[in-house]
Amino acid sequence: MSIAAAVPGASHPKPRARHYGLRRDLRLLHTVLLAGGLALLLLSILWSLYNALFAYQMFGPAIVRRWASRPLPFALAGLAIAAYSGFWLLRRRGLRVSLHPAGILVAARGRNVHARWDEVERIWLSSIRYGLTAQPSRQQASMRLETAGGETFHLDHTLEGFSELVRNVKEHAYPHILDRYRERLRRGESLDFGPLKLSGEAIRLGSRSFAWSQLSDVSIRKGRLEVHFQDKGRILRRRVTLGRVPNADICHQLLKNMEY
Repeated sequence: MSIAAAVPGASHPKPRARHYGLRRDLRLLHTVLLAGGLALLLLSILWSLYNALFAYQMFGPAIVRRWASRPLPFALAGLAIAAYSGFWLLRRRGLRVSLHPAGILVAARGRNVHARWDEVERIWLSSIRYGLTAQPSRQQASMRLETAGGETFHLDHTLEGFSELVRNVKEHAYPHILDRYRERLRRGESLDFGPLKLSGEAIRLGSRSFAWSQLSDVSIRKGRLEVHFQDKGRILRRRVTLGRVPNADICHQLLKNMEY
């Protein structure tokens, strides 16, 4: 079986820097929520003071506490909204992702983290779908990059043009990852894709091993890697969430294009 040339080489992208910042609509939304929450908190405090003064003048000190505490639910709601949005904005202060021909630079909260493309070892993709029907009402996607030096980059849908960002990261990083995989395959080593292990002799999925000749189909559907094996005249279907498979696209292409 020839496995060293299972995946065609990816061409390196043209040298052009790209920059991605926080989505404007989300920044505006959380700024408005922060201002609204603070306004609600302030109005609740003023309402409480007014109620306390009114109760003291009209009925005496005995019921001041009860009257003053009436706006408390509104004050707590305003505080919760302001705290959540303020924390959300603080975590993403100055967030900017720059893709250069040589590597990736992530700037956030006054700190810059850089990695070369040939240092990226694993790319994890995940997607959370929300909705009560088969068609999700919304979807939150994220990507995690791990480097040989131990650096981890967490990027998600809050970035402008996130789909394009994911595509460009793959174009830059995958050629280097593929080169390392080819070298490992030439040395007879197995490739680790989380729950999937690929070697020249077999495909290991969880606790079971399958011969390459048993592989009948592989696809990516609804955020899962779906692999079909022939086993004693029947088809075994195995599904793995993409979020558990590093470099899932490469794994998919290896399974599809392997010569056996």
